[in-house]
Amino acid sequence: MSKCALFADQYSELKRFARSFQHLNRVVPARQHRVALQMGSGQPLLHLQRCRPVGLLLMLMQIHFRVHRVADSVVKEQLEQWKWCRQGWEEWCQVVCDPEQPPPRPPEGAESGNVSFNSLGPLPWDPPFLNHREFLALEKELLGAIDGHLRISKSGSLLPKATEVRCGEPCSLFNKERKVYSQYGLDGILEQTFRCVGVTTKAFVEIGTQYGVQCSTRFLRVAHGFLGYMFDDSNSDERIGLQKVFMKPTFAASLVNSTVRAGSARRGIPGIAPSRLDLLSMDTDGMDFALWRSMCPSIRPRVLTLEAEWVGKAPWHEKAASIITGKIHRLARACGYVLVYVVLHDMVFVRRDVFEQSHSCRPWDTSAGDLNFFLAREKRRGQLASEREHAGGRELSLWRYNGCIM
Repeated sequence: MSKCALFADQYSELKRFARSFQHLNRVVPARQHRVALQMGSGQPLLHLQRCRPVGLLLMLMQIHFRVHRVADSVVKEQLEQWKWCRQGWEEWCQVVCDPEQPPPRPPEGAESGNVSFNSLGPLPWDPPFLNHREFLALEKELLGAIDGHLRISKSGSLLPKATEVRCGEPCSLFNKERKVYSQYGLDGILEQTFRCVGVTTKAFVEIGTQYGVQCSTRFLRVAHGFLGYMFDDSNSDERIGLQKVFMKPTFAASLVNSTVRAGSARRGIPGIAPSRLDLLSMDTDGMDFALWRSMCPSIRPRVLTLEAEWVGKAPWHEKAASIITGKIHRLARACGYVLVYVVLHDMVFVRRDVFEQSHSCRPWDTSAGDLNFFLAREKRRGQLASEREHAGGRELSLWRYNGCIM
């Protein structure tokens, strides 16, 4: 393949990627960033120098990825720089600027339109590449996504301290599922759980986060000021406390213990005992049981989430799910935890002393601790979603936990 043909093929792939941004964000948010990350900071500029508008979209994707990893003020500053780049690109079709650096002065000749490297390629809005209408639609979508993320920062209503929970109102997690950054509806469930039991240190540990884009603790971190540590076997990012570690049962407890006790002066997290963690969340695709079994004697979070292989469609899936959820439930109960909710694959537990103290103040649903109830509920919701999907409600194949509450 010639160099020119290779470039055209790459550009075509990037255009398809940009067009599918919204779909990827809805299905697997982490995927939307992989191309932009692999491209690096120089490639968007290469596209802009060739008058390819997808360079502007790639720059926006990179800014989108930085939201909640750097200060909101930095993201807003980068957006202003991007707007300068966009205006300059439209005016003279060449931009030499980096979103991470101050914008440079316009090049000489820009006023007369003499600065362009587009003489050997198609025009910017050539339909085979990216027409103007497509570009404007994708630009609006990306800018809207960034603005939506920025509005979530510190947007949540205050969670009560554990000593200030108002008694009386029963504590129910039903109809509280809400997906912001979690894989399913866990954001709303965890938020409501902490309204019931209150918060103490707002410290968390999460194991299995990918890039930290789609995970169980991001919403609590950006909307409610939680701070903590994340571990993943393939990714790291010091800005959000994400460490690249393949967590194994042989050292998981000692690593979490030493990390939590040491704290992080750079990120403003004081050292605490593991028993003072407000939340431990795991999503390791099959390792949760072994990891928690090794950790539960010494790591005692107030709230715990573990992933189970629950798929409520075919009977053989149902049987396998019943086995793994049963194992996890028995282990958690032996470790002193009460099951309070299940949302698809995710099981939510509260430490028994915290549960009992909360229950005396705000009585929990009678379903708390009843695994069979939750399994039957997930099975029924899966059936309802399948019926709706076959009837034309295709979107429920992705979000079958919404609108199917018993």
